[in-house]
Amino acid sequence: MNRLLKFFVLFSMIFLLTNICYSAEKDPEKVEITKGVYLEHNTEPYIIDKLFLIASENKEYKEIFVSEGNKIEEVKTLDIDSDGNNEYLISMFTGGSGGFYDLTIIKEQDGKWVSIWDDSMAQPSIEIENKKGKVSIKIEHFEVINDSPKKVTSVINYENGKFIKH
Repeated sequence: MNRLLKFFVLFSMIFLLTNICYSAEKDPEKVEITKGVYLEHNTEPYIIDKLFLIASENKEYKEIFVSEGNKIEEVKTLDIDSDGNNEYLISMFTGGSGGFYDLTIIKEQDGKWVSIWDDSMAQPSIEIENKKGKVSIKIEHFEVINDSPKKVTSVINYENGKFIKH
């Protein structure tokens, strides 16, 4: 009986401490990455990062993108189609030893945010050029060529409503 009581007390203490530690975790912080756009990093074991816009008139956050388990590393603002509205290029680390990132560009269409381009690349370094209203996305990354990783550069242009990879 004495052993049972000790076990119950020990189990209760562990349970109580676990709940106290769990409840002490802060809610994820929203960090402004560009005017009116916020990134929320979640530090839970299953990472789900979110991208938000804030409406200036009512200060409410509107979720525009959820990473579905990948860690958002970088968000770049661009106007890919020169319509005066921002699109966002999002780079997300997928995890693992290969250094792979999922890349996506999101755009608002008919009041909803949708992905208009996506790709997966190893260790990308992204540069956006805007020359005479034409946007080019230059991405240095690794590809396996003849069983050996090689650094290559891909250029993605938006031409006639389509993304062209050079």
